[in-house]
Amino acid sequence: MKFLNSIKNKILGVATPISAAIALLAAPTNFKEVPSSLKENFSADILPCLIMEEPDSDRLYDSGEIERIIHEAYVCTKNKPDYMTEEFVKTLADVESRFNPYAIGYRLRKSSNGRFFHLRDRRGKKIPTAKGLLQITKGAWDIGGRELNYLAQYEQDVFNPRVNADVGIGYMLFLDKYIQTNHPEFKSLNEREKRRILSAAYNGGVDRLAERDWLIGKMYAETRDYVKKISNRLEDD
Repeated sequence: MKFLNSIKNKILGVATPISAAIALLAAPTNFKEVPSSLKENFSADILPCLIMEEPDSDRLYDSGEIERIIHEAYVCTKNKPDYMTEEFVKTLADVESRFNPYAIGYRLRKSSNGRFFHLRDRRGKKIPTAKGLLQITKGAWDIGGRELNYLAQYEQDVFNPRVNADVGIGYMLFLDKYIQTNHPEFKSLNEREKRRILSAAYNGGVDRLAERDWLIGKMYAETRDYVKKISNRLEDD
């Protein structure tokens, strides 16, 4: 178990008694071991924002556990846009990794004959790109962490499903802000259209999408299929 810097940055805007926060920091880090006198100072939604489990890399998580982890990460993140629903985040995680917190994505390149192949290093090993529950790259990880003022190391924490969910949601918040600033008609779009734009930016890159005038139809086939899959799962189409 370990504490996050969530006490300062991720407590839903609720004022936390200083004495309670200090006492909680000194308390055992297992939920079941936290004294009831301390729990009284925090709502049921706040406690998961203060402490979290360190995952056991030798065990598998079932879908119910992953959905609970995503729920806690979602609830503990402030200032989310209304269209970025919890169900959207869960669907994106399922499409990205099938709820596998240890998933690794590898870099592909298209050959002259139209087929895709894995890029490999000098030793012949496939080059990994995105990792974990929300398939986050190192660059996206750094951006998402900064968005939440969240201290987490990529190589050390990327396979921690709770940290991955937190940082992934942070990256979505960054994308949302970028899109709102640069998409001339974003505010007038309905929630379904906004989710489609965010999905395309998450998969295909927000800069690439902006260069194509925010037209999903001009993105690569992989991104178009990705957006359609997300939308179908949410019944947005």
